[in-house]
Amino acid sequence: MMGTWLFGHQRGNFTGADRNVKGVIPEADGGTLLLDEIGDLSLDLQTLLLRPLQEGEVHPLGAPKPIRTDVRVIAATNRDMEADIQSGRFREDLYWRVNVSRIHIPPLRERREDIPFLIEHFLARRQKETGKQGLWLSDEAWALMFDYHWPGNVRQVRSVVYRLVAAAGNGEVIGPERFLKEIEGCSPPPSAVTVEDNFIIDARLSHHERLEELERQSIIRAMNETGDNITQAAKTLGM
Repeated sequence: MMGTWLFGHQRGNFTGADRNVKGVIPEADGGTLLLDEIGDLSLDLQTLLLRPLQEGEVHPLGAPKPIRTDVRVIAATNRDMEADIQSGRFREDLYWRVNVSRIHIPPLRERREDIPFLIEHFLARRQKETGKQGLWLSDEAWALMFDYHWPGNVRQVRSVVYRLVAAAGNGEVIGPERFLKEIEGCSPPPSAVTVEDNFIIDARLSHHERLEELERQSIIRAMNETGDNITQAAKTLGM
């Protein structure tokens, strides 16, 4: 019955069909449909998507004729799609229907500069949601979280921060032992970072590279604090 979920159905076409249902794709008409983890779809479901994506129309069960839809589709996956095509797990014809404009988002371990901002965002948001105040991380906890490989990417950052907030009291400075407990079973690599003036720097960098990283993080912080006002950020930095 997955086809009726996607395309909809008319009342009375099967047991329990006591009303007309539009279906996910018709409901998205004029908007955007996100197909999350499309690489995990069964071959049967992949086949069902071919015509809507190619022709821009669906045929609800029991309807006298197909209906036109204008839907922008965003498909996301963390799988190696080319390998899945070769192994027969994913249809090549569907792949070329969804692979029109491709955006590669590298894993969090390859864009470590995002980690502090994600942590700050989720920490502030969760405190607002729970009514807690004044929670922060110790320098040692910051360093460990920066150096951690985050196999679950942004979702894992959110989950870990939310759990840290749940276990902490107002005004508490969360230490590294609390973070290590939250990721127990998938330990981080040995720490190779230092904390300099509240900036997190990879200790493996050369002296020149560390200065460049300090400057880069200073500029990013100034831009954030001034609402991306270049002139004000430059004044703050004396540039």
